[in-house]
Amino acid sequence: MNLKNKKNHIIPFIIFFTLNNILGCEVNKVSFIENKIQDLKSRPVYNPPASVWKWIHKGTTYYYITSDCCDQYSELYDISGKLICHPDGGMTGKGDGKCTFDAFSVNSLVEKSLIWKDDRK
Repeated sequence: MNLKNKKNHIIPFIIFFTLNNILGCEVNKVSFIENKIQDLKSRPVYNPPASVWKWIHKGTTYYYITSDCCDQYSELYDISGKLICHPDGGMTGKGDGKCTFDAFSVNSLVEKSLIWKDDRK
């Protein structure tokens, strides 16, 4: 097999591998978020109602899930579903102090979009 034929066989593999990784990440992300939403729906209604947000900070995607009232921590997950930190809530209202950025400051560079909000009464 000459070099040209080897390249012809490698290119489709690279394309398949790349698309599989991109689409695979999308499927995992959707499954993770859908599982979180289903879990929230199976619980009593939060006060205020629970919501799930997509946050983008410096090109990195996170998912923010609000807490159930008062001094309880909210949750911030990475795209794979790993709990990163608690950005707010707790006794001080300022979370657990482990977040690497402040999404609530006036000058925050976090792009926020609502994914789901519990509309049950």
